[in-house]
Amino acid sequence: TSARAAVAAAIAKSNQNNDNSLPMCKYDTSIDNMISLPPTTILHTLTSLWSYIFPQISLNYGSKASSLLLTFVYTNRIIDRLWVIILKYHENDIIAITDSMSMSMSFKPGLGELNPNNGPISCLITLTACMNVYFKALDDVELYTHCKPLPLVQIIPLVKCINMILFKSMEYDATVATAKGQLSLFEWDTISDTNTNSNSKGSGSSGSHCGSRSYSSNALKVIACVCKDIYARWTRQPFSKHDLWNIIHITNDNDRYREMLQKDGFIRGTFAHQLLHQMPWIIDFHERIKLFRSLVDNERNTIQNTTNSTTGILINNSISISIRKKYLLNDGLKSLENMSSINMKKKISVSYINEYGEKEAGIDIGGLFKDFVIDLSDLIFNPNYGLFCITEHDQLLYPNPHACNLYPDITELDNLYSFLGKILGKAIYENITLQPKFAPFFLNFMFHSYNFTNMFQDLISLDPELY
Repeated sequence: TSARAAVAAAIAKSNQNNDNSLPMCKYDTSIDNMISLPPTTILHTLTSLWSYIFPQISLNYGSKASSLLLTFVYTNRIIDRLWVIILKYHENDIIAITDSMSMSMSFKPGLGELNPNNGPISCLITLTACMNVYFKALDDVELYTHCKPLPLVQIIPLVKCINMILFKSMEYDATVATAKGQLSLFEWDTISDTNTNSNSKGSGSSGSHCGSRSYSSNALKVIACVCKDIYARWTRQPFSKHDLWNIIHITNDNDRYREMLQKDGFIRGTFAHQLLHQMPWIIDFHERIKLFRSLVDNERNTIQNTTNSTTGILINNSISISIRKKYLLNDGLKSLENMSSINMKKKISVSYINEYGEKEAGIDIGGLFKDFVIDLSDLIFNPNYGLFCITEHDQLLYPNPHACNLYPDITELDNLYSFLGKILGKAIYENITLQPKFAPFFLNFMFHSYNFTNMFQDLISLDPELY
C-alpha cells in the first residue's frame, strides 16, 4: 500500500508538470522533463517484484493472469515511463546502458544468474515483459503511425540495448552451463526448476540457486521474444538499416564467431546452436545461407560418402527405388512415404520403368533423382492438382483450404502433404532448386512457433484488397 501511494504521488506530480498526451516522439530532445523519478527504494522494490512476476505471466500468454497484465500495460504508460527511467539512470547514453547491463546480466562470477536487486536490470526485465504482452495486441499501424508503445526513434536504441545484452548473456551462460554440466537458460523450465527445488530441501543455497536460475531463464526468454517480435515487424517494414541487427559485424571476433557457428551449429546446448535458434538475425541472411549449406553439405558428405575403415574403399549405402513415369506420384509416394529420416539422408538412386515393365538403360549418378524430384514437384504443386492455390496478385502458392473436398479421405490428404514435406526437405538437403514459390504468409506459418498475432498483417500477402 505504501509503495502504491508513493508511486501514485510521483506519477501525479509528473502529470502536473507534463501533459499526459504529450508526443512520445520527443524523447530524444526533452528527456529530462518527461518524468520525475519515484523514490529509488520504492522503484527498486516494485521493479524487483515485477521482474519476478511479469516474465512468468507474459511467457504464459492466454492465461487469466496475462489478460490482467495486458489490461494493466494498455491502461498505464508503464512501458514508456520505464524506458525513460532506464535512460535517466545513464543520462540517455545507450552505449553506457548496454555496457552496464551486459556486465550485470553477464552474471556474478561463479553464480551465473541475474541479480534482481540491480535497479536498471529489474527495470529492463519488467519493461521487456510488459512489451512482450503489449505486442500481442499491437498492430503495425499503431507501432509505425501512432508511436505505440514507443516511437521508432526510441525502439532503435532499445533494440541495440537488448540485442547486445541477450548476445553477451547467452555467450556467458553457454560457457557456465557447459563447464558445470547444467542446462542452458533457454532449456531451463519451471518443471526442472520445481523438481530440483523439491530434491534440494534443507539446502537453502541450492534452492536459492534454482530460483535465481529460473528468474534468469524467464528474463532472457522474454528479452528474446521481444527481439523476435520487433524483428518480424522490421522484416515487413524496415525502420532502420540492417546493421541494427548484425551484432557479429560490430564485434572484433568475426572470424572466430563464424568458425564457431560452422563447427557447433548443430550441437545442442552450445552457444552457436542457441544463436542460430534464438538470434538468427545477428548474422546477415546471405551469410546464414552459406552457413546452412556448409553445415548440411558436411553432414551429407559424411553420411553418403562412408568409407571402409580397413580398406579405405567407398561403401555403397545408397537406396534404390523404381519409378514408372506414368505413375510418378503413386510410385514416389509408395517408395518414400515410410522411409525413415536417416534413410532419406542417404543417396537415393532412381530407376525408371518403361511402359513394358522393363528398367530403362542408364545409371543414376545424381541426375535421374534430380529429374524425379523436379518432375514430381512440378506435378504436385500445380494448382490443377488441387493441393495448392495461387494468390491473385503475385501468383504465389499456398495450401488449398478446400483440398479436403477433393480428397475426402483425410488420411490420404495428410499422407500427400507429409510426402510433399519430405520431397522439399530432400531437395534442400541435396541442394536441388525447385521452381514453386510460396506466399509469405505460408512461409511464416511454417515456422515452428508461428506468432498468430501476425495473421492480420500477413493477410496482405493473401488478399491486398481484403486487407
